[in-house]
Amino acid sequence: MLLSLGLVLALIFGLAWLLRRLKLPGLAQQSNGIKIVSQLAIGQKERILVVDVHGEQLVIGVTASQVQLLKALDNPVPTTAPTSPDSHSRFANQLSQLLNRK
Repeated sequence: MLLSLGLVLALIFGLAWLLRRLKLPGLAQQSNGIKIVSQLAIGQKERILVVDVHGEQLVIGVTASQVQLLKALDNPVPTTAPTSPDSHSRFANQLSQLLNRK
């Protein structure tokens, strides 16, 4: 019984670690008015993000020690809004994209 409890706990912590490492943008709660439109991993802890702040899009560079504005976009990147706000369909779409990424 202790072995099975240990396995379940290890599975829970393993999945939590995996979700944190994948950093899926749709699973995190977005604050009002601020949205991550696109992101690109440059290194292990470095990313370039396109962020929409109340309709204005900014390209920012994020490292482990700083966040820097790279450019304010004159022509915004088109965003694709989900047709239904149902969280289950968003999760299903992200999971299918993740599985088909091979």
